[in-house]
Amino acid sequence: MYFLNKHAHISCRPCCCGTRWLKVFRIPSDETFTVTYIANGGTGQFVDRGLPDGSFYTVKSADQTGITRAGYTLIGWNTQPDGSGEAFKAGVGLNIRENLTLYAQWEPDGTQG
Repeated sequence: MYFLNKHAHISCRPCCCGTRWLKVFRIPSDETFTVTYIANGGTGQFVDRGLPDGSFYTVKSADQTGITRAGYTLIGWNTQPDGSGEAFKAGVGLNIRENLTLYAQWEPDGTQG
């Protein structure tokens, strides 16, 4: 199922059977978006700004963001602080279509006192 919006282009062409095919193409807009990384109990914050609509983006690692938490290991990112949203692992690629906030998801590393 396709939904049309202000960023869609529609073209139709006949095929050999006399029926018509509907093709929907998404045309990226001039908008730019932001991916914000929240420490969620740790320290630091990282923001990638000015990401073009539809651009390919690779989710950052803890080292790339500078976000840390003593006694914990980052196991991934989530769109919700409690981990109930969409989960992302560092290194995963996605297409940017809107602003995105990712919350660190931590696992104890056994070193806390």
